[in-house]
Amino acid sequence: MIDKRKVQLLTKLSMYEKNEGKEDIKVSDYYRKDYISYNVIAQLLWMTLAYIMIWALVALIILQGSKENLDLTLMIILGLLAVGGYIILLLVYGIGSYRFYSKKHARARHRVKKYNNGLIRLLRIYERENKRNGKHTGN
Repeated sequence: MIDKRKVQLLTKLSMYEKNEGKEDIKVSDYYRKDYISYNVIAQLLWMTLAYIMIWALVALIILQGSKENLDLTLMIILGLLAVGGYIILLLVYGIGSYRFYSKKHARARHRVKKYNNGLIRLLRIYERENKRNGKHTGN
C-alpha cells in the first residue's frame, strides 16, 4: 500500500535537493563567520580591481586630453578624490556584502534544517513500517 504522506514527503525532499538544495548544503557547510568573511573579502578584492581599472581609464583620458593643463593642484585633487571615493565605496560595499551574505547563510541554514527535519520524519515513517511488518533494523 502506498503511503500518501511518504510520497509527498519524498517528492518535497527530492525537489529541494534538485533545485536549491545543492547550493544550500554548500553554504551551510561553512561556519557563518567563515562564509561571510570569505565572500566579503572576495567581493572587496573584485571591487578594488574594478575601481583601479576605472581610475586608470580616467587617468588615461585626462592625460590624453589635456597635457598642458595638468598641474600639481589638479593631480592632488584627483588623488584625494580617488582615495576618498575608494574608502567610501569600500565601506558601503563591505557593509552591503556583509548583510547580503549573512542573510544568504541564514536562509540556507534554515532551509537545510527544514530538509533535515523532513529526512528525520521520513526515517520515522520507515521505522514504523518496519515495526508493523515485523522487520528489525540493526541500528
